[in-house]
Amino acid sequence: MTALLNCSVLKRSLLNVNITFLSGSSHLFWIGQAFASSDSLSICPGDKCVPGPDRPSSWWPHLPLCPGRRVVRMFPIRSRNRTRIVLVREGCTNRPFFTIQVRSNLCETKAQGIEQVGSWDPFPNKDHGEQLIALNLKRIAYWLGRGAEPSTRVAELLGLAGFLPVHPRSYLAAHRTRLATEAFLRRQHNEQTAESETTEPDAVAEVNESESDVTKRPDSVWRRGKEPPWWWYIGLP
Repeated sequence: MTALLNCSVLKRSLLNVNITFLSGSSHLFWIGQAFASSDSLSICPGDKCVPGPDRPSSWWPHLPLCPGRRVVRMFPIRSRNRTRIVLVREGCTNRPFFTIQVRSNLCETKAQGIEQVGSWDPFPNKDHGEQLIALNLKRIAYWLGRGAEPSTRVAELLGLAGFLPVHPRSYLAAHRTRLATEAFLRRQHNEQTAESETTEPDAVAEVNESESDVTKRPDSVWRRGKEPPWWWYIGLP
């Protein structure tokens, strides 16, 4: 009897302040002095209720239903704590080394992640463009099934490994690299044509120098790490 009395008193007090009761969701919308939940269950009068996200997109009122009140604060429906698969830098200055970890998007930069599922060494042999990637595909598939979101760079690595579809940025980088390489070869050919009057020993010495110098190779364009311009992001002129 006491429990029923307490429930009735609670219901009456909630009706007095126009509070919509939650039935399984922890998300509230604060509208002036009234709460409105994302659920359809309510103990408020029908004209005081704000429907939830299961309604069409036109349901949200531009002004509060109660006159004289204003929208003070709104909490998002999507949870702020999301699990992601990201790269974490572990190396030292001028020698980066990355580990692939499962972390929360609210986690600090230097904090330990939930689990390490791989690693990426971008410079084991920088002169020849080699990269060393280790992936625990079984655990990555597990976390993807749990709703973890890979970052853009991790999605690129998984796409190049054949685990996920190739990321559009990989196609774009390959296309821009091909254009830059063609422009480099065309410019090199024009320079050689303009200097065709050089003697044969000088030409042989220049060929030997181009073979030994890595920066003069046709595929050296994409090896220029952070040298401007950043054509792989902004495109070619």
